[in-house]
Amino acid sequence: MKFLSALLALVAVAPTSARLLAANDPRSVERKAAEDNSKVIEIHESPLEHTHGDVIRHLQSDARAYFPECEGLIPKTCIQILEDICFADPSRFPLIETVGGCPALTAEVHFTRTRADEQYNRVVAVSDVTRTWAVGGRKDCLQHYPLAWVHNGVPSDIGPWDCTAASGGDPATGCMAIDDCCTLIRGSEPIDDFGNGLGCKVQPLARAYEEAQPHVIIMIKSPHTGYLVAPAKTFYGRDTA
Repeated sequence: MKFLSALLALVAVAPTSARLLAANDPRSVERKAAEDNSKVIEIHESPLEHTHGDVIRHLQSDARAYFPECEGLIPKTCIQILEDICFADPSRFPLIETVGGCPALTAEVHFTRTRADEQYNRVVAVSDVTRTWAVGGRKDCLQHYPLAWVHNGVPSDIGPWDCTAASGGDPATGCMAIDDCCTLIRGSEPIDDFGNGLGCKVQPLARAYEEAQPHVIIMIKSPHTGYLVAPAKTFYGRDTA
């Protein structure tokens, strides 16, 4: 107690310049922690915003950069590592200089789906912007489901569903109509051990940032472990859907 009182007294009489120097000391654990937390923003949205561990509104952006260094890390560690990488090699962060450079990097953290989520049993069927064709997240006609399907006590990976049309599909992709794709999905698995059948939710591709955000690092985090389950990425151009 006497030591703490003496330390506080010393800080109180220290010259202003000395106190400023201490406040800006990069070795300050408290200051560094506060900075890191301010750079990590968690997005608590409907779990149906996700399909196969990705964020639908970004899937079709051609202008994107990946950072596999972050997979398996916590978001705060990831953003620290990416800052170091950015300063060493800013070319990996296209257009970062247009938004304030490497210090502007921030993390936008999304969460993977779990069976505890409402409507966990629904496959997110990604359609084109008109909700007509089952184009899939990468315009390959494939529709994904991220969870294991539990039947008779046995969890199994299910999907992806290939919604390529046998004939008369989308002229651009060859995919079948979204209604036909959902019919295919719904009938593909038995009722699970929780009394639910496989459902289908149509999600158009046209969910994207209208403007480039080269400083925002998108991360996908497991709500169970707290670790990132996929490479981090940034989108520096408009969506192409």
